[in-house]
Amino acid sequence: MSRLRRSYSSASGRGRQHSPHLPHCAARGNCLRPRPAIGSESVGAAHPRIVPARTESRGPRIARRLSSRSDKDRAGAGPTGAQPAGEGRRVGEKARAGRDVGFPFEIAFQPIVDVLDRTIWAYEALARGGQGESAHWVLAHVNDENGRAFDEGSIARAMQRAMAEDLGGRLHVNIRPSAIEHAVVSVDTIIEAASGLGFEPSRLTLELTEGERPLERSSLAALAVACRPHGIRTALDDLGAGHGDLNLLADFQPDYVKIGRYLVADIDSDRARRAIVSGLLAMCRTLGIEPIGEGVERPEELKVLRDLGVSKVQGFLFAYPEIDRAEFDEVVFPTI
Repeated sequence: MSRLRRSYSSASGRGRQHSPHLPHCAARGNCLRPRPAIGSESVGAAHPRIVPARTESRGPRIARRLSSRSDKDRAGAGPTGAQPAGEGRRVGEKARAGRDVGFPFEIAFQPIVDVLDRTIWAYEALARGGQGESAHWVLAHVNDENGRAFDEGSIARAMQRAMAEDLGGRLHVNIRPSAIEHAVVSVDTIIEAASGLGFEPSRLTLELTEGERPLERSSLAALAVACRPHGIRTALDDLGAGHGDLNLLADFQPDYVKIGRYLVADIDSDRARRAIVSGLLAMCRTLGIEPIGEGVERPEELKVLRDLGVSKVQGFLFAYPEIDRAEFDEVVFPTI
């Protein structure tokens, strides 16, 4: 095991094609779902949570912190990097929207790591209930009446927490399909919120998932065009789990695709899954899309992904989604 380095990949430009759950740090369909395997779910608790099973196979825990600002910046920004009084007041109101949507929610973070550099490359923001309930519990409480407040509030809250926790690297946030198609959340809304908080928009990656129905191509194309001038990147979440992923890629090429748990599970022993993922990776190389493996739970799965050329991954093998900084700031890099 080697100690994590304190540098991280540049948030601007494609460079080495780096990038690794905004509007939905909270709404990530399948990806906001607690992943199965490693660990157990305490079903008897009033509010179920995933309880990590710290097994020896995961190796020692290694503390890793990415700083988004220099020491000089932090000295002048105050204890939580807050902007000057009066700035971002509207953003701050949105960030507290959990009190206005009719139910409490929090933002958890899960690291996305670079297995070649052995560093945390990004954090994905994920919605959890006020008592640690799953994302599905959260989304079940979102409706037509509180949808806009939730979408905008979760965007602001993800960026606000990233600033307060001094998280560096990229920030991946999830967008509900309906928020895009119905223009509930626009790139202008995102830029306004980021500007009020002093958060650099080019650090953002918007993750899109099909959920229970196909995404609308025209809306996605318009979103991508609006994002480019600001350096905001896009990602297609859970590739292989949607209704028409490949058809969608014919019309919309995001910066990243996340190969979902359904294809990653047991890829070391399943020839069909390995062949499918190998084909998807060849397609990504041709289209200039960087792949991210998610839902990685065993060292054997990680080894296959790495051997196939996937360097950005996330999953329970490395870290669980956590609300408390002391927890989500620790990552395990297994020996493979």
